[in-house]
This record gives sequence, structure tokens and C-alpha cells, in this order.
Amino acid sequence: MNDSGGAVRAPGAGRPVLSFFPALRLARNIELGEWIVGVPPPATEWRSDIFRELATALLGSFKSVGFESPALVWHREHGLNGAYPIDGIGVAIQTAVRFALLDSNDQIARNQNAGGSLATSENAALYLQPIDEVDRSISHVRGGALRSTGTLGWHIGEMALPLPDAVLPIDAPVRISQMLAARIFDTVSTRQNPQNRRINIAIEWHAAAMANPSAVTLQQRLIGLKTGFEALVGKSKSRECATKLRGLFHDTTLAHHGLFPWAGCIWSPTERTDLSRTYRENGTTKTVLKSELEDWFTALADARNAIIHDGRMPFDSYSAPPERPLSRYAGHLFWKGERILREAIKCTLGADILLCGLLAKQKRMEEFIALIQDSLSDEVAPTPPSPPTQSDRHVESRALEVLLAELECDTANKVQVTKGFRERRNNDDEPAEEFWIAGFASIETTVTPDEKKVLKEAGAEDKLPEFFEACD
Repeated sequence: MNDSGGAVRAPGAGRPVLSFFPALRLARNIELGEWIVGVPPPATEWRSDIFRELATALLGSFKSVGFESPALVWHREHGLNGAYPIDGIGVAIQTAVRFALLDSNDQIARNQNAGGSLATSENAALYLQPIDEVDRSISHVRGGALRSTGTLGWHIGEMALPLPDAVLPIDAPVRISQMLAARIFDTVSTRQNPQNRRINIAIEWHAAAMANPSAVTLQQRLIGLKTGFEALVGKSKSRECATKLRGLFHDTTLAHHGLFPWAGCIWSPTERTDLSRTYRENGTTKTVLKSELEDWFTALADARNAIIHDGRMPFDSYSAPPERPLSRYAGHLFWKGERILREAIKCTLGADILLCGLLAKQKRMEEFIALIQDSLSDEVAPTPPSPPTQSDRHVESRALEVLLAELECDTANKVQVTKGFRERRNNDDEPAEEFWIAGFASIETTVTPDEKKVLKEAGAEDKLPEFFEACD
């Protein structure tokens, strides 16, 4: 198999195989079934001293082209004994590492200075490289899936092996999710289940869209993303696919709706579901209510259809709907689509995967509160009086019109609110006081909880952080 920057190939018969990712540095090892990916600890068993020597020379040759400390693949019990993952396990390893690697891009600031940290599909190309221990050489297949040529007697260490087209080094070792990679590995390695097959196909389309070569055009990437959604939910008609996608997010996260909106997922149960839209069908104009997700997906489908049927791409971005100017779906169709498809794949894997970073944070908070409560229960002390609130101090709440005027904003749905804490004054015993900040453009004002409630009821949005706690 040689898909989306992958280099998994059938190894040469009779020779020990070194399995490795030449363009990937991991910040920690990842366990996938019986296999481990990363940097072997010193006690790891090797097939022989000569195999270790030649493997070290082969890996070191990649330094000359900018790739250091490639991630190795070895067996949990047998170490680096020259055996290779069989029966599709190699493909499952590459797929798991690749998807988890691409998912780690969420923790990178998307600006012109972040390009060196962005991972593409080629960074997770898995090599299963046979090594001739007698001649101290390798045979290597150069080229692509449609046309390739073999090179014999390549002396180990004299130069680096050819890498996938347009692969670039990542600036620093990458910390990918153990939980996500393991779930993908289990899913891809057991594709007999129809749902697992759909997930695997969707992941392949996502990887194709995230391939770096400039030969892959934006039009092809958008087509790939749209096809990935169709494969994942099992629907080819756009309206049915959008409805199924919305239901996937809603139903999978139902027990956790109270935790939304969350920076780690674009979809939210708080998004608008009453966007009135018209369309033509069989010469008749019809009206339908859509959610924000469905409205965005319609834009992706329209762009895809124009590319395929008209040979043109009428637009490459989705504008926020007038009903929700701060919609998180607004932006470039490709980058939003890449993320939404990835989140939909994680959602199909389960709420524990989609929300694992958020759920882990919530669990730690609950454990901390329980610890504090237990420590307080061991002490006998009078109950302290409740701290005075702003309402107790008879702070008069401003009306919505007054708040909007202060913010120089015409509608509340353009306002974002965020929580803050006012420090204690004069080192007295008065506790820190919760308050809220409402902002529009560069203008901000402090608001009381009651004023915040008024703004929210009128359509104001929670201001979410740029980054979020990732899945571990």
C-alpha cells in the first residue's frame, strides 16, 4: 500500500526488516497492540549487533536531509528482531500514527510563523525496510503506485533513502495521543465491522486531503473531504449527509451537552438550528430550517458540486450566517472541513475519544473538589458567611440597550463574554470575586452576572480559548 504519503511495502523475503517512520520525531512512545512506536529504551532486544549497527547507520543517514531521531517500530516482547507487522498490521500502525499526528495540529497556532510545526500526511510514512546483513546494503523501491523502479545494493549510510514527495521536517518532537492512536489501531485492524470500514475509508480520504504535494490541488482536497464525510455517515446525498452528521454529534455527546461550547469541538448543542434557507427542487422553491453545521456542510457540498459539474470553484470560504455573526464555522472551507471531518471521525469512535481532554480535565476538577471537601470535613469550624455578591451590594444592572451602546455594537450576537476574577483588595479576608467581561471589536466592559445573562439571552457568545486540553 502506498497511500497519502505512506511507504508501507512488502519487505524482501529472507532478510530482517527495520520498521520506522523516517520523518517523524515523537515526544513519547505509543503502544499499539503488540507493537510500540518511538525511541526504544536501552534494554530493548535487537536481532544482532550487526543488525543494530546497520540500522543505526541507516537512520543516521537521514540527518543529512534534515530528519533526526526517526520513530522506530518494535514488538513488545521480541524487540527489534527483524520481524515486521503482518496481516495489515503495518497499515493499521501507519493509519493510527498518521491520524493522531494530524490531530495534534490543533495545538499549533495557525499563523505564518507556525508552518514548521505543521504535520502533513507524509510525516507518518512507515517504512518496512529489508536489510542485507552480509553485503551491508539494502534494496529500495523508488517511485509511486503507478510507476516505480528498484535500486539494488544501496550501501547503508552513504546517503538517505528517498522520502515521500514534499515531506518537510517538523520543528520539534510531537506529542500525539496514546488513547486516540490505540483506538484507531484497533478500529483499522478489525475492518470486518461495516462501521469500522467506513471509519477507515474516511480516514484515508482525510489523509489524502492532508498530503503536502502541490500536485494535489485545493479542488481535489475539497472533493476528498466531502467524500470522507459521505463514507463516514454512509450517505451520498448532501442534505441527508448533513442531517446524519448533525445527529452523530448530537447523539454521541448527549450525556455531556452541559460541557459545551468547548474549544476542542466546532459543533456545539448551543449552535443555531433555526436558519431558514430556500432551495430549488424539481422547479419548486422550498424552505427548510438548518443548523449551523448543516448550513456549513451545504456550502462545502455546493463548492464540491461546482468543481465536479461546472469545472470551477465559486468560493473557498464560508461566511458566518447573518443569524450568528460569530459562528465558529466561518473560515476557509478546507481548514474548517479538515477539522470537522477529523472531529466527526473521533465522534464515531466514541464520546470518550472526541471529548477525552475535556473529560479528563473535568475528572481532575471533581477529584480536587472531593479532596478539599474531605479535608474540610475533618475539621470542626463554623460555616463562614457567604461572600457578598454584586447584587447584594445593590449594583444596578444596565439594560441591554445601555450595554450595547457602551460597546458601540448594534446587536448582542456580535458580543463575546468571558469570565474573570477580581483579586482581593487590601489583603483582607474578602474572597476573589467572579465577574464577566463583555467585548466587541476592541471595546470591553465589565458586566455583572445578571448583565451577562441578559447579553447571553440576546445572543451573545462565550469567548473560547484558542487552544484546549488535548487527548492524552
